[in-house]
Amino acid sequence: MENLGQNAQFKRNVIMSATMTKMVPSLEGICEQMNIACISDVPADVFNFSGKTDVVDAHDGSAQLSPFWSILENKSLGPNEVGTIKKPIQHYYDDRYMTATLLKYATDTITNQWMRQSVGNDLNSTKHAINLHNIFRKMHNKRWHVVDA
Repeated sequence: MENLGQNAQFKRNVIMSATMTKMVPSLEGICEQMNIACISDVPADVFNFSGKTDVVDAHDGSAQLSPFWSILENKSLGPNEVGTIKKPIQHYYDDRYMTATLLKYATDTITNQWMRQSVGNDLNSTKHAINLHNIFRKMHNKRWHVVDA
């Protein structure tokens, strides 16, 4: 039987053979620089049938992506556009400190459907709920109305 460490390594080896596509900055696509914000993950209660309970990170390192950024990103990928749910792999070198970084995470674009489904989810009505309206407002300083969709 293989050990868990070996299985985890096999899972991450897809990075070595992944197809690399560079995004082309343009007027219709992404720009040279982007601003990001890191927010605390929402905890989620988990349990099993034997009665054991625990709390885990609900998103497990994934990211919520602005719908506007997702459109620009897909335009920059040209014929290689990938839709609204992505698993980007980012790699870069820092010549100044002689270090390298490799990132792989899931991104979920906030779509109209997901916004509608999050209506009524707030921390007052549910212990740990995600209200995508609040996340969208923090991203763009604009309010999203259900009737606007």
